[in-house]
Amino acid sequence: MEKMSFRDLLDIFSIPLEVYFPKDGKTGHHDDLGIWVEDPLESIQVNEPFIPAGPNAFESTTGGTIIEYDRQWFSTHDVPLKSKVKNLASDETFEVVNAEPWNDYSDVFIYRLKAVGNE
Repeated sequence: MEKMSFRDLLDIFSIPLEVYFPKDGKTGHHDDLGIWVEDPLESIQVNEPFIPAGPNAFESTTGGTIIEYDRQWFSTHDVPLKSKVKNLASDETFEVVNAEPWNDYSDVFIYRLKAVGNE
């Protein structure tokens, strides 16, 4: 089965975003005084769709967990939960709280994000 390609569609409806990957607390170095300093967050810049959540922004998951989210992000990138996504146009930052991996059928992942403020 051939995968569906959504890349062209994603390009049409995209906005500039910066994606910051979560720290594991283990990446850093000791400065000249021997004090541990964490390395800066790794990030990438992308142009992809980032839309407000609809009126049904609640999702039930297995085990009865309910996830509330503020945005949906359609991406060709596989990012871990707790990654931060900054809308570069509005300067708002959101955290990835759920992911739908559609990569078995297409080139897209659908992420649900919760607002964390302006950072």
